[in-house]
This record gives sequence, C-alpha cells and structure tokens, in this order.
Amino acid sequence: MLKKLGLILVALCALAVALSAQSKNPPVTIEYWTVYEKDSALLVTMQKAADILKARDNITVDIVSKGDAGFRELLTASAMSQSGPDLVFNWTGLADIVTGGMQGLHYPLNKGNLFSKAELAKLLLLDSCTDVKTGNVYGTATGNNYIAIAYNKDMMTKAGIDWSKFPAKWTYAQFLDVCKKLKAAGFAPFGYANKEGIFADWWHSFSFPSYVDKISDVIPYYGKKPIYNKVFDKFCKDWKAFYDAGYFVEGGNTISINDLWGQFTAEKCAIIPLFPALYSVYVNALGEDKVGIMEWPSMGGTGKLAMASPIYGDAIGITAWTKHPKEAAAFIKELVFNKEIVADFVSQGLFPVNKEFKLTDFDIPGTELKRFAALHGQQTLYPEGHAFWVREYSSVVEKFCNSMVLGQITPQQYAAEIEAALKLK
Repeated sequence: MLKKLGLILVALCALAVALSAQSKNPPVTIEYWTVYEKDSALLVTMQKAADILKARDNITVDIVSKGDAGFRELLTASAMSQSGPDLVFNWTGLADIVTGGMQGLHYPLNKGNLFSKAELAKLLLLDSCTDVKTGNVYGTATGNNYIAIAYNKDMMTKAGIDWSKFPAKWTYAQFLDVCKKLKAAGFAPFGYANKEGIFADWWHSFSFPSYVDKISDVIPYYGKKPIYNKVFDKFCKDWKAFYDAGYFVEGGNTISINDLWGQFTAEKCAIIPLFPALYSVYVNALGEDKVGIMEWPSMGGTGKLAMASPIYGDAIGITAWTKHPKEAAAFIKELVFNKEIVADFVSQGLFPVNKEFKLTDFDIPGTELKRFAALHGQQTLYPEGHAFWVREYSSVVEKFCNSMVLGQITPQQYAAEIEAALKLK
C-alpha cells in the first residue's frame, strides 16, 4: 500500500513539474525533418527527447519522417525558398552539411548564443560540420557512427587465418594478405553490390581520405580542376587492382545495394561493411560466436590518415529561416547532452559525441561490440568527409564508377566526367 502511494506521489510530482514548466513558458512548436522511418529505434529515441522537452519547457517537436528517397532534393528546395522545418537531418561531412550551410540551409550553432563555447567544446566530430574558411558550425552529429567491417570467424579459420591474433586495424599489406588466403581457400573475401554505384560512394568516402594528410584536403579534389592527379590516379588504381584480383563477390557490379547485407548472412563472402544498425542483423543470422568486428582496413593510401579510422555521424542542423532557433537548439542539446538519451543511442550502436561521456558509462550490447568499442576509442579517428555522399557527386559516380573499375575508361577519363558533371572551370 505504501509503495503504491509512493508511486502515486512521484507521478503527481512529475505532473506538477510538467504543468509548472508549461505555465512558465508559452507553448512553441518546432518541426524536424528526418529520413528515418517512424518505427526506427533512432526515431523512437528522438521522440523520447522531444517528450522530455515538452514536459520541461513546453516545446513541442513535431518529428516528420520524410524517408530517404528525394530527401536531398527536398532540402535543396527548402534552402532556395527559405521555408520549411526548423530542424533538418543531414549527413555530416565537410562536403555535405557544410555545403548545405554555405547554400543557406543551416544557421550556425556558434552564432546568436545558441551554444556556448564550452558546450561546443564538449562535442566530437564538430570539425566535420565546420566551414574551415569562416569557422561557422552548421550542425552536430547526434552519435559517433562508424564504418567498420564484420568478418566470418569460421571462414577465416578454414582459410588458415588465426583471427584471434588480428590487430585492431589491418595495414593494406595485411588486408591484401588476408584476402589472398581467403580467395585461395575458395571464399569470396569482400561483399560487393555496386549496381547503383552506392558502394562506390562508400569506397570514395571512406577510403579516399586515407590518401591525404588531413580531411579538409578531400574537398579541393572535387571542387576545382584538375581533379586528376597522382593521388586520384593511385586511389582509382588501388580500387581497380582490388577488383581485378577477384577480392569482391563476383558479379557484384550488377547487384543492388539492398542485396549486399545478405551476401554476408548467406555466407557468400567472409568480409562485409558494418554499420552499428547491422550488427544485430549479422549476429541474429550467424550467431555472435561467428561474427568478428574490426576497424575499416587501410586501403592503400600513403597519407597521414592512411591508418586512421573513418567515423561519421547522423547530423542535425537548425534551418537558416527558423523563427525558433533557441528552441531548436534546446532539442539538439537533449540529443547530445542528456545521458538518458545518449544511453539509448549507445544501445543501438551509436557512440557518444559528448566528450564528457565514456563508453564504460553505458551498457553496450554484445561481447564483440564491447571489445570493438574499447579498441575504437584508442584509434586515430577522422571524420571521413563524405567526399561523394553529396547530391552533386553521386549521380556521376553511379554512372561512371563501374566503367572505371571494369577498365572501360581510365582514371583520367573518370576525373574528366566528374569535372563535366560539376561544371568545374
């Protein structure tokens, strides 16, 4: 009886706090556009943050799922008309969210006292959302997402490879040696599905930065002539050599990206890209004892980032035209500073972007993911820059990447096609 009364009192206190907040603050409604579907775990977590904001500050966040198809075009139209939502989802990266900010889509977080210097200093990945010329911060990642690889332990063992002695990250030579042994044992080393060119987007985005000394060096390659140079030539030739060696799943250039994940779960390949959301998919299909996780391997670059590990994040930015910038900023702060919300993100595989939080503060699902998380924090990391994950570049990659890999055009001709598509002078 006493316990029941106690619960009632707690509920009444919570209601009183909520009513008090609503009486002090006039109601404000802001709109957030995202690509996530309504039943997405990430969207559920964001709604949880919105509920907290509503109860405490009387701010209603209307989260609108727009889906992935045509989302970039939708944002471009909003930027041109200076109308639409108060907050938008965006992919982080110097060539994407910063481009959006420069085109008038985002209001800088470091302007108008929206975020203090101390608050901004707490955030990881901020350089991937910052215009290096002006210092404007056009958004922030809501989680430290990563591109890694999953590998099939049984296949490794059958190929005579001792996976228990793998380093935290393979050098390019080590990676090629593993692929060579897998192929000799009759296994396709790496999954591949490049019909639409999306896998090529990843290759450019995650691997190309390893050929330069700092992430900002990526942008000039795709912003002015000439795109073709020794670095671009080596990058393309390394990619083609990997393909020519037969280290991708055979026929992968004709396979849809939707079929990529199934190559691993059906054990048609020994290695596959891993995103946090796919960890449970792989484990549910094969069992945790069979799935190993490693950092994305070095892919042939010789720049200072050659052995660094790419990370990226699902970013959120405030629109340039919003009438409620402070309320929009308050929602972002719930997503990145509220430990309860961050814990939910971590349970889904996204690591904290708040430097004050340690991974050991949270419950990470799965023994293998915990091991990876501990090693991940010790790596040299770089925001991968989304060199090709932008509306201006993707179409040309989709059209010509397979042609280059198949030897139908040279890397120099490939660069010329990119220049033509971007109308570079």
